[in-house]
Amino acid sequence: MSETTPSSAPEPHEGIESTNKPSRVVARKGRWHWLAWLVVALILGFVAARYWHRAAERQTKAPRTPPPIPVVVAQAEKGDIGVYVTGLGTVTPLNTITVTTRVDGQLMTVYYKEGDKVTKGESLVEIDPRPFQVQLEQAQGQLAKDQAALQNAQIDLQRYEQLITKNAVSQQILQTQRSTVAQAQATIKTDQANIDSAKLNLTYAHITAPILKIPTGFTRLAAARAA
Repeated sequence: MSETTPSSAPEPHEGIESTNKPSRVVARKGRWHWLAWLVVALILGFVAARYWHRAAERQTKAPRTPPPIPVVVAQAEKGDIGVYVTGLGTVTPLNTITVTTRVDGQLMTVYYKEGDKVTKGESLVEIDPRPFQVQLEQAQGQLAKDQAALQNAQIDLQRYEQLITKNAVSQQILQTQRSTVAQAQATIKTDQANIDSAKLNLTYAHITAPILKIPTGFTRLAAARAA
C-alpha cells in the first residue's frame, strides 16, 4: 500500500479564498462607481430644479415700472434742426397746375431747374419772340402809313367844307370825302388792334408762374410740348 502525504494535496479552503479575492475587489469598485454616478445625478437634478424654480419666479413676478422721466420746460423756437436724412421718397406738392403755351414757337430758354421752388410771376420758359416782334413792327408801320392817309383825308375834308360854302364843289364830293376820313379812322383802329395783338403774343412768349408754388416737373412737360 502506498501512503500519501498530506502536503502533496492542496487544501480546499486555500484554493477557494484565492479565487474569490479578485471578484470581491471588482464588486467593490462597481459599487463605488454607481454611488458616484448617483451623487452626480442628484446634484444635476438639484441644480436643474433650482434653475427652473427661479425662472418660474421671474415669470410670475410683475414687471418693474420704469422710473419717471424728468420733464424740462423750454421755449419753442423756429429754426433749422440741422438733421438731414438722405433717401428715396415721393413728394406731393401743395398746388398742382399744368402750364401750357398760348402761342406756337421754338423753346429758347428754361429759367429753372428740376426741383426748384417757383414763386408767382417768376419766369419759367421763353419761346422765340422774334416772329412776334416782326409782326409788331409790321403793324406799327401800317399804322403810321394809315395815319398819314387819314391826315391827308382830313385836310381835303376841311378844304371841301370851305368850298361848299362858296358852291365851288358839289355836295356829293363833300360826302365822299367824309366817308374817306371815316374809313381811314377805322383802318387806324384795326392797325392799333394788330399792334396790341403782336404785343400780347410777345407777352405769351414769356411764360411765368401763375400761382405761388408749382411743381416744376409739370412746367417742363408743358414747355416740351410747346417746343
